[in-house]
Amino acid sequence: MAALLAGCRSYFVPFGGLSSLLPLSSVRWASKKGSGSSGNKKNNTIGRRLGLKCGNGQKVYPGCILVKQRGTPYHPGSNVGLGRDHTLFALEKGVVQFTREPFNPGKIRAWRGKMRPYRRLINIIPEPHEPSIVFKKFNT
Repeated sequence: MAALLAGCRSYFVPFGGLSSLLPLSSVRWASKKGSGSSGNKKNNTIGRRLGLKCGNGQKVYPGCILVKQRGTPYHPGSNVGLGRDHTLFALEKGVVQFTREPFNPGKIRAWRGKMRPYRRLINIIPEPHEPSIVFKKFNT
């Protein structure tokens, strides 16, 4: 109680009598700074830039990112690697080709209704290697 009274300042009525003992109003100052909260701004979040990065028939080089995805809607085909975060990338120089192959989940009966009957694959068709050195036969 003493701490409360020490933090308050009372204003008394200036003229005498019994009313001079009664406070007109009391003011208390903050002992600590009030902390505000910024909150998580959920409406202004930046997108993760997911999706296809290369189209069908496009020329790619090793290490080129083909798809950034969460989970595996697209599966790696020939000459395509799968990253730790399910990113598909090219392993060889070539042309991108999208294919769909039938998928049979086998004995996993719980997933049969939820899964697609096919898998979407991304393949790289490698370019034919041209020799950089050509040997010519000389008649001597």
